[in-house]
Amino acid sequence: MVFNVTVEFIERYLAGRWSGEFDLDERGNLYLSSGNAMPSSLVSVSKNGEIRTILREVNLVTTGLRHVEELTLVVGDKRIDLGDSIMFCGQDGKVYFIDRSRRELHFLKLPELPGTAVEAFPAP
Repeated sequence: MVFNVTVEFIERYLAGRWSGEFDLDERGNLYLSSGNAMPSSLVSVSKNGEIRTILREVNLVTTGLRHVEELTLVVGDKRIDLGDSIMFCGQDGKVYFIDRSRRELHFLKLPELPGTAVEAFPAP
């Protein structure tokens, strides 16, 4: 697949800014992010060229865009499946992810208690 990121595309879908951040998932969908700028935009482009805005958030920036194929966090005795999600960091220091349905934005609230282990499998 070849996708040309045009000025018109950036203006329309990425709020006028493209950081150069992009990623692909296992189905060949392309993800592009406005990156470290507000408003924040995250867009997917399917293999057949369908463009969909996943995220448009005024008060959040997205950095470190990454599609995660397989990832499980183990926090104490709780397992959190983050497989097939889109992840990025926010300027507030939180790790955000968009679930596999691509419909909801969540952030990882990790325990702040000393001695509580957080492990990730496989290692990111």
